[in-house]
Amino acid sequence: MEIEDLRDWLKMKATETDEQNGKNVHSADTKWHRPKVMRSFLILLLPDNQTEQYNKLCKSIQKMAPQAHHLGPVWLVKAAKSAREIRDEIAKETGLDGQFLVTRLSREAAWLHLPKSTEAFLKKQL
Repeated sequence: MEIEDLRDWLKMKATETDEQNGKNVHSADTKWHRPKVMRSFLILLLPDNQTEQYNKLCKSIQKMAPQAHHLGPVWLVKAAKSAREIRDEIAKETGLDGQFLVTRLSREAAWLHLPKSTEAFLKKQL
């Protein structure tokens, strides 16, 4: 479990209330569900001369994250998954052993001379 996931889980436990008496309680029969936290990821498709494979990778990313934004071989996506889950889903979907990198982004970023649409996406998603 990642640190942020643990923090979210602890916050959820701390704020559970008993509707009848308004006190904070924890009962053994309570089912805990991990909140769906959307995180930002960067997916880098490494150069490959096989256009068909590249297109399959792009379609897989768009299917997984419809609001994905790309700038050449770099994709910026929001997903409620881990980097490993994203990697596995893309690999399973495409059936490829192509080369790509999935990494989680922090809230800090810097850029220069990017297209306006990319800047807007970064400001909104980070």
